[in-house]
Amino acid sequence: MAKLQAAEMSLYTIVAAIQAMERKVESYAKWLLSLDGRTGVAEKKISEREKMEMEFGNQLATLGAVIQENHLAEEAGERGEPAEERELLDPVAPPRGAGQSKSGRDWQKELYKNVMKGNFETLLSLDYTVSRPDILSWMEENP
Repeated sequence: MAKLQAAEMSLYTIVAAIQAMERKVESYAKWLLSLDGRTGVAEKKISEREKMEMEFGNQLATLGAVIQENHLAEEAGERGEPAEERELLDPVAPPRGAGQSKSGRDWQKELYKNVMKGNFETLLSLDYTVSRPDILSWMEENP
């Protein structure tokens, strides 16, 4: 009888150990699922940042092309080429009719402001924490 009781006690000990292991495995499974979810969120954010980086690179390339074309147009003007030819070299020049009162520098400031505002809106859409009053109040004060 003593051997039977000892065997039962040994069996209960084994069952308790197995149950403890099951709880531990379940705990690790929940932890892994949590990590998997967080990894998915991180991968999505990385993908969004890569898209933003590509868009920003495209904007910089466009701005570089505009600056280069502006420089070529200025050189053409210094050489005394007719205005029609200069306008062909500078397709992003401000419109002549509507913005006649604005100088080229005002137009460049407006272009810069719009590019910066677009970049700011892109950053906001990607959950970057940017101080809204500082940037937007400056943009509103400098139309």
